[in-house]
Amino acid sequence: MSLLSTDSGAAGRLRAGLVVSAALAVTAVTATTAPALAASPGGGPAEGRTAAQEGLAHPSASLGAGPISRTVTGHHAFEPGRAGRPAGTPHAAPAHPPAGPASRAAGWQERTVAEPDATGIRLTRVDAHVTWASGMRFDWYGDNFAFVPTLWERDDRKGAGWKERATTPGPNGYNERWNDVDASSSRSAVLVGDYHEPSGGVVNQSWNGRAWKNSVAPVPKDTIGAGFLAVDARTATDAWATGWVQVPTSDPNDSKNVGLLSHWNGTRWTAAKLPAIGGDRDGWHLVTVTALAANDVWAAGSVYGDAGTRPLLLHFDGESWREVRVPDLGDVQAQFDALAPGPGGVVWAGGTTKAADGARSGFALRYANGTWTRKPLPAGTAPVAAVTVNGDKPVFVVVVGEERTDAVQGNATGTRWTSLGLADAAAPPLNGLDVLASGGTIDVLGHRPPSGGTGRIGYPVVLTSTVTP
Repeated sequence: MSLLSTDSGAAGRLRAGLVVSAALAVTAVTATTAPALAASPGGGPAEGRTAAQEGLAHPSASLGAGPISRTVTGHHAFEPGRAGRPAGTPHAAPAHPPAGPASRAAGWQERTVAEPDATGIRLTRVDAHVTWASGMRFDWYGDNFAFVPTLWERDDRKGAGWKERATTPGPNGYNERWNDVDASSSRSAVLVGDYHEPSGGVVNQSWNGRAWKNSVAPVPKDTIGAGFLAVDARTATDAWATGWVQVPTSDPNDSKNVGLLSHWNGTRWTAAKLPAIGGDRDGWHLVTVTALAANDVWAAGSVYGDAGTRPLLLHFDGESWREVRVPDLGDVQAQFDALAPGPGGVVWAGGTTKAADGARSGFALRYANGTWTRKPLPAGTAPVAAVTVNGDKPVFVVVVGEERTDAVQGNATGTRWTSLGLADAAAPPLNGLDVLASGGTIDVLGHRPPSGGTGRIGYPVVLTSTVTP
């Protein structure tokens, strides 16, 4: 599936970008907005390319958070692609996906989060019993659709099922997604979304234990599109969000993406002052952030331009943000996809490399005692979708042979890895989007494709297992 639309205004500028899960993929872009690996930065809108043509695309790249296409009306045009439905085919009434739990290898239990057509994007644990999943539903209008930002909840005191949880209504005409959610306690959480032009910025919501409240994060003047892709809420008054903003270039028919990074103090959003990144023709964005302390915050993403795509790592010391050197990954191109904190100031990072022959591999980095080091993942591991830490052990959701999603757990130093048995060849395809560990319980948020009468997009699921830290 690709999401593609054109804008009749702004000298015909193509308002398009990425759709990503954890790895990034081009959908349809002007060349300077193309954050896929190996994308060419030259040319105009007619030369935009799809993820299938080039780039470092994860199997779930058509789902999840990322820069989005935009039409004049605010609806999103639909091209079937992998969705398996010819354009113009009448949309059958959604069928209920199979009810869980379903037993799986290694003790995994699967629960459907929502009916088609919907997708989850990120997970957070609110307290010892409650877990939230952010994402969106797709509201169809013929062959077009609108996003409906959606939050789902699982409360294990009420069973293992998921239900939709109400948030406050967005501003008039808000047609976006909840790209991430993070809770610092049961009385404090932040939802982050996308740009809403009438509101003048990226629309988000904050939770105070009783109600959700809208907030708007500022964006640069002349913004075409924007969104936060990740948020880390350390406390009720200290949260960081990272993402992208599409801005014009000196060419009236062109634009590019640049990073967006803002701080939430419990009352308002403030854009961070960032170092100069890349060259004048380079695009870049940030996909993940983790805050260890008020003066110790990491953000990661990628830079793309004439030289291809390289990983980008930033650090905040309480005073300013600076770019940090990434260890040599030994491949032609690379990008970050995920960060997760561990005990004792350890940070784990994951991403994907692309070699000269086009082969894709996942990589893992560990930060400890002031140094980043690469930790080899099991042979055959391809793109990394997400990472969490179970006790002191990293857990990566990765792609393995034949594009299957698996979860692998390492030891505390990342020198030994064990498959957790998520890649069940007998099950329908699973696109892994996020992973969350809490008290030995591991949740993997994924997406099942449409089958039979299960809509055009498919539906989100969560697979749960207890894994000894």
